[in-house]
Amino acid sequence: MVDLPNGTFLARVVRHSFISVGENKTPSLNFQFKVVKNLDTGEPVDETIYSAQWLTDKCYQRTFEMLTKVFGWEGTDVFTDFNADGKECQLVIEAEEYNGTMYPKVKWINAIGGGRKNAQALQKEEMEELRRMFGVAVNKPDRIPKGNIGKNDDLPF
Repeated sequence: MVDLPNGTFLARVVRHSFISVGENKTPSLNFQFKVVKNLDTGEPVDETIYSAQWLTDKCYQRTFEMLTKVFGWEGTDVFTDFNADGKECQLVIEAEEYNGTMYPKVKWINAIGGGRKNAQALQKEEMEELRRMFGVAVNKPDRIPKGNIGKNDDLPF
């Protein structure tokens, strides 16, 4: 079993593959990473971890953005001209429960030096303030106020 604490790590892509999973044949891009350093502590690491990047209607845009920003892919056909093998990246790993057991899971794949620094979960008071500002929009995207919100920015969401 992989023994990695929650944190940020330097890793190298060992290999990647495109597969389909389950009855619905959900397509995914799978990575095998060799984790070499805990960036939070500076300690060397020698672990292998796997990650699936789903290629569904809801997820493919984020996956392709990651391929471009993290691995520098600029091609036109990801199945023939993408190759991340041997490239380094930064992984954010967090434990996730599966069948009553906690396992380390790749939460984010970032470029080296990327990711959010000093990010913290919103406090209850901050969430309440957002609810007051946006009403039910926080819970129901179809109720987001009209206007210039989100226009002329380059955010992917």
